Amino acid sequence: MSNKKFLIPLFILFIILTLTGCLGKFINTPPLDDQTGTLILDPNQLTLTPGEDFTVSLITPSVQNLKAYSVTLSYDPKLIRLNEVTEGTFFSSKGETFFYRDIDNQQGSVLMDCAILGRDLAVSGQGVLATLSFTCLKTGSASITFKAADTRDTYNGTIVTTQKGTLVKSR
Repeated sequence: MSNKKFLIPLFILFIILTLTGCLGKFINTPPLDDQTGTLILDPNQLTLTPGEDFTVSLITPSVQNLKAYSVTLSYDPKLIRLNEVTEGTFFSSKGETFFYRDIDNQQGSVLMDCAILGRDLAVSGQGVLATLSFTCLKTGSASITFKAADTRDTYNGTIVTTQKGTLVKSR
């Protein structure tokens, strides 16, 4: 009889968690197929003159089930200055988002974190993740490169990405 007293509440809890969708938080969900993607800075090459403003977009031409990303880019702060970072439309077209950026023009780096808010929401396909506005400061050549990139799916699994940076030349 004591086993029934224990099993009945456990069974009811199991049903409640299953019906509300919370059970997935306690059981490892297998990763989805094709957990790869690409992150690109576009355009991939620019030729500028000192004092000229330019923009570079962080895009994904292909990704599946993207829930969040954290990207750190590095650049030569003696050659270019980052003025502004704005969120792209890829996540926001699907729902409410969290977007954070931290620009460090002394070190020449920018951290961008973004996530689509809401249970089981994610994006797939192609789109603009962020737009970065720069100013060319002087003559030279530098790259805007990926220092770190972490992309996550709706189950917080890693999406392996290939990254391609941008070459900036000024004359």
